[in-house]
Amino acid sequence: MRFLFSPGDENKDHIELDIGDISDITAIVSAKSVLSAIVKKTSLEKKSDYK
Repeated sequence: MRFLFSPGDENKDHIELDIGDISDITAIVSAKSVLSAIVKKTSLEKKSDYK
């Protein structure tokens, strides 16, 4: 899913969202390793399975 959040104030260049602790689903990696990663496309379940 993708979400778009607008600050509503043209003088602000970002929004800070308090999403709580996500350390259990995140990892710190170097930008170099991300930019040099090989991305492999896999098929997902049928769209009708998502509601």
